[in-house]
Amino acid sequence: PATVYIATTRYKFNDFKPGMYKSTNYGKSWTRIDRGIPVGAYTRVVREDPARKDLLVAGTELGIYLSYDGGSNWDAFKGNLPVVPITDLQIRFSDLIIATQGRSFWIFDDMGLLRQYKGPRNALTLYTPESLPFPNWYSSMNGKSPSGMHPSMGVNPASGMVIYYEIPEGMDTSDLRLEITDAGGALVRTYHATSKTEYASYEGAPRPPVKLPVEKGLNRLVWDLRHESLPGAPEVYIEGSFRGHKAIPGTYTLSLISGNMRKQARAEILPNPLLPTTSAEFSSYASFMQKTEAQYREMTHMTNALKEVSGRLERLEDFLVKEGKTDLAAQASSLGEELKAWDATMVQRLSKAYDDVENFVNGFTAEYLRALNHADSGIPRVNEGTRKKIAELDKVWAGHKSTAMGLIGTRIPEFNRALQQAGIGVVYLPEMP
Repeated sequence: PATVYIATTRYKFNDFKPGMYKSTNYGKSWTRIDRGIPVGAYTRVVREDPARKDLLVAGTELGIYLSYDGGSNWDAFKGNLPVVPITDLQIRFSDLIIATQGRSFWIFDDMGLLRQYKGPRNALTLYTPESLPFPNWYSSMNGKSPSGMHPSMGVNPASGMVIYYEIPEGMDTSDLRLEITDAGGALVRTYHATSKTEYASYEGAPRPPVKLPVEKGLNRLVWDLRHESLPGAPEVYIEGSFRGHKAIPGTYTLSLISGNMRKQARAEILPNPLLPTTSAEFSSYASFMQKTEAQYREMTHMTNALKEVSGRLERLEDFLVKEGKTDLAAQASSLGEELKAWDATMVQRLSKAYDDVENFVNGFTAEYLRALNHADSGIPRVNEGTRKKIAELDKVWAGHKSTAMGLIGTRIPEFNRALQQAGIGVVYLPEMP
């Protein structure tokens, strides 16, 4: 109340100084407030942010200037806005809409970030992201270093959640990670600054994990609103998507963690009024995808683990033959054949590239992944046909899993006991999920 700002110009009198004034008594008296704005940047417009008191934006002949203290001090605000006269401004919701003289309209859509900025400080800082409607659009702004411009088409805002954080000078970022959890505390996604496991690259492999940017100063990461990626079978081409399912509308917690330091922020995905999906349908989609992805993860981890055992067993069999232990070698051969038969059911290892499926029938995991992908549509609703197909495959998997558990719980331990009795080390079995 009682506060008013005014921007003035005198360039037609050859006076190119800025001229902004502030009154806190309904205009009875005025204070000049343009310190930090240079001569030549004469002022045309000033606006106060309706959400943060004393956050001012000024349009001048030489671009945009910001003040966080009601006009006492000003700094140039450049980004990718060229030096151009600013003739008018409007702050609407979280957008700063800029009318320029010669460069058309420019829109800065991160006012939420400016509203949280407290000035330079040498500390790890996580900013609260703006709420995002469940997206149904494409955007080039999802990339690591987007320009926000295109010579022949408009640029949509990011179709993921834009997360900003600051890293201070000298900070060790080797263990820095960002964890995203849902309202129930379940982990949705983790981004690491450094890879925790070695990435296996092969034709058709899942995409490498996105690393957490760790530049000193301000960093930007776009969460694509998906859960953790699904695993593949190394060296096996499976025609399908390994992306985790989409996070549904709701409240999420972001945790930026380094050692014992934890910075948290609340994030929200809003319903999209253009989509017909109801809250109940979103919940049904999420529970179906979580259960189905868990099944796929289990069968793939089990396939990969038993493949490791099979490889060790082949090497051990060669050793046993050389040592003349024919009985143990025969047992190793028999167990190896059982492992290979189960593996051949789960994956088709002759598939190495796109369209190999035309020559080789896919294994069970590929069939399951393909059915799972059917539920990952632009409008997240699971149709009845997909539910029936997954239910059928779950019954088949129960049989395959029973065979695998027999190998893991009985056949491999029996062979290991025989090896121990002969004074030979056991076949190592990787930890199962």
